Amino acid sequence: MLVDTVRNRAFHKALQNLVTADSAVLDIGAGTGIWAISAALLGARKVVAIEADEFLIGLIRRLAHEAGVGDRVEAVWGLSTQVDLGREFDIVVSETVGYDGFEEQIVPIMVDARNRFLRPGGKIVPETVGLFAAGAHFKPLDEAVPRGLPFTFPGFADLNLNAPRRPRRPRDWQLMTPARKLIEVNLRHPPGPAVLESLRASWTVENASMINCFAVWVETRLTKGVRLSTRRTSSWTPVLYPIKSSPGKEAAIEFDLCLAGRTQWSATITVAGLDVSQTRSPFLAGQHFLAGLPNGGPP
Repeated sequence: MLVDTVRNRAFHKALQNLVTADSAVLDIGAGTGIWAISAALLGARKVVAIEADEFLIGLIRRLAHEAGVGDRVEAVWGLSTQVDLGREFDIVVSETVGYDGFEEQIVPIMVDARNRFLRPGGKIVPETVGLFAAGAHFKPLDEAVPRGLPFTFPGFADLNLNAPRRPRRPRDWQLMTPARKLIEVNLRHPPGPAVLESLRASWTVENASMINCFAVWVETRLTKGVRLSTRRTSSWTPVLYPIKSSPGKEAAIEFDLCLAGRTQWSATITVAGLDVSQTRSPFLAGQHFLAGLPNGGPP
């Protein structure tokens, strides 16, 4: 993540817009402490970095010392929800944003931080976290395995249809539909836990045969005027949820994604008035394979 230029510049710009000489800054899930150190270098009078990995505490302290701000960066080992620091911070920053946005628990982390650490009128970075989706085409889905041998295992094709994919190269996939918002949470004033049971989007397309997956990515507003999309970062990538493509052309497509508990997604493709539905999930595929069923995954 330290070599992700897009991500680094966006978070640094957000802090640059907010930090003053009077700021007390809290970095939650600090990792290497890059944002804690950045805040100190931008002039913050006090910075605390909370990190659950004990090994990284020493690293944060060393890097802060190397940057010349070791006297203003305090590294604290633990979970932020179990640490008592007092409500004395002007800015809380956290990069606990996962590939699917919410799996690193950024909503409860920021709710707790807002209630226990953030002063009235303080700022949270990021301010919003949202998930967006689009129908897409993923080229490697048709690859047969094992490579270089005179035989293949067709069962892996079925298994891959039930496994979310993270493309390694931008050229391996492309969007085939406009983006649709699945969910967006305002971390400054969240209404409650993020509801991830049924995230839905729909499209009408002219060529459904090219859509063999749905791309899902994170869009955040770090602070006013500073946004970040995981479609453009190198450390995060969109998550691709595979489906069997439709042989039809013009079609209505509905996508339903569940990220609560066991990940599961479904697609309904309507061509000439006929609905064809499919449901995919690593758990359902595992059940079929363990049972020795021939087709590997759910219909």
